[in-house]
Amino acid sequence: MQYLKYPTKVMNITQNYSGTTSHSSASLGSPKSYPIDDNCGNAKRSNFYAPCDLKIKRIYGVGNAGVNAVWLESKEKVKLANNKESYVTILIVHGEDEDLKKLKVGKVFKQGEYLFKEGRDGFDRGFASGYHFHIEVATCKFEELENNGWRKNSKGSWVISRKAIKPEDAFYVDSNFTTIKDSGGLQFKMLPKEKDEYYPKSNYQGTSITTALNQLKIDSSFANREKIANKNGISNYRGTSTQNTKLLNLVQQGVLKKI
Repeated sequence: MQYLKYPTKVMNITQNYSGTTSHSSASLGSPKSYPIDDNCGNAKRSNFYAPCDLKIKRIYGVGNAGVNAVWLESKEKVKLANNKESYVTILIVHGEDEDLKKLKVGKVFKQGEYLFKEGRDGFDRGFASGYHFHIEVATCKFEELENNGWRKNSKGSWVISRKAIKPEDAFYVDSNFTTIKDSGGLQFKMLPKEKDEYYPKSNYQGTSITTALNQLKIDSSFANREKIANKNGISNYRGTSTQNTKLLNLVQQGVLKKI
């Protein structure tokens, strides 16, 4: 099960969901949500990366009068920072037409893949003061949301329509990926370090990685070898002789990491 990771390389939260200059109307209204605005603190427009394996469920407003918005749904249940497990739907607002036109409903992204850059759609109408990501999270599938994903609450704020969760209860921060410049007063949990487990040592003396894996009753299909290779630092696995020899050496030494 994947941990839900914070989706930018620099955290610079300029508005959270409480306080006098924030989205308090979202957290105090009904239904409530907990939006954060993150401009990432970079001179150039920053990127949004998939916080887990996900698919695009809805794209709204591109080329129209409405403020652009995208809803993303996790492919499977994920581990949340509050120690719970759930499907999540993430709402991102203010993306630029030029970026969102490249996206399609149903498109799947792997955890860590680039989706789009921060935007300021609505700037000309006073809905955005600069480039940023406006992020909201709900602990459910998109189909469980009401009103096609969002609604105006009793305080006049447009929010994700149900099962909203605080961002610090949703996202882990991967210190190897995200640098915290300003957390906006929110306390985020750091991603726990994984303890590696290893496959049994192989006594096979031949030259075939598939035979070595088969003897250990490990799935030797290309798809599974690709996963094992990625886990063991072998990127772009294509089943070459050099790559397979590296895998074979690792399993013969008893240090081939389990997926």
